[in-house]
Amino acid sequence: MNLLNPRHHPALRRGFTLLELVIVLMILAALAGLVIAQVAQLGRTTDMAYTAKTGADLAENLQLHFVLNKRYPTHMDSLLIDADNSGALGTTPGGDGLTSDGVFVPAFWDGGAWVDPPTSEQGRGLPDSGPHLDRALVAANVTEGAFRSFVRCGFEFLMDHRGDGSDNNGNSNETGTLLRDLGVSDGDSTGLETGHLFAVVDPTPTNGDAQRLLRQIFPATLDTATGFYSIPGDYDALIAVGIGPRNSAVPDSMLNAPIYPGNDGSYYGHYVAIFACYASGERAILVGVCDAYGRLNRYAIEQFNESLPNNQRRG
Repeated sequence: MNLLNPRHHPALRRGFTLLELVIVLMILAALAGLVIAQVAQLGRTTDMAYTAKTGADLAENLQLHFVLNKRYPTHMDSLLIDADNSGALGTTPGGDGLTSDGVFVPAFWDGGAWVDPPTSEQGRGLPDSGPHLDRALVAANVTEGAFRSFVRCGFEFLMDHRGDGSDNNGNSNETGTLLRDLGVSDGDSTGLETGHLFAVVDPTPTNGDAQRLLRQIFPATLDTATGFYSIPGDYDALIAVGIGPRNSAVPDSMLNAPIYPGNDGSYYGHYVAIFACYASGERAILVGVCDAYGRLNRYAIEQFNESLPNNQRRG
């Protein structure tokens, strides 16, 4: 055996130098960075695919429920909130949802009161992120015709939200606990209440968030002269209701009320059904199902295509 040959002498075997180890680690780190970026992008792609599929499935489920039962599920979430827990929801149409009754807006608990959420912090309401469904909706009393159009679909009860969330540790997906009977009579000739408060799509043309929603629902209404979309003349109002956990389709035709992927309960993540109501009182029709952000199928599919890695769009 030749003792001068390093292959035959363990003490003389050459290992990796520190520089070589550093270079290898840098290469591995660079490859890991590329993989993590792709995985993160695929997460967005998956979420958009889930939103588009779930929205379509829920719309089909609601229609099937109507065919089988001659009514849509009741006990939907009204998306309105009793801000001070007074039990007098509906006293302040157009309220801010923080200090007065109104749409279930994004909020953050600060010193015993709900305030507008600071950057990236939210503990209640529809998500404080685009396309901003909360800004597209307003709390308003609809006409008697629109009200009759809505209840003729079989809606007997809506679930309003509590102001403080103390009944469920502040989980925004469980706060639709206040039962509102839509058939309560106040003595008027119709036997129906006169205060018909709902979360409706804002018909004001200058509301950009409502315009984005109307563009998805009624793209053909674009006025090329003004650049605005509108609610078709046959309809008096677009009423939005959340497909929450207490709706009567659970567990008959749906096992549970799905929420947006990754939702941690800090904001309302259930999907929302939008009904077009007629001034004549004719039965309302379902015109779309969106997620809590306000993304209908068309928008979600567009987002899915844009989120594909390396611009791998299909079609």
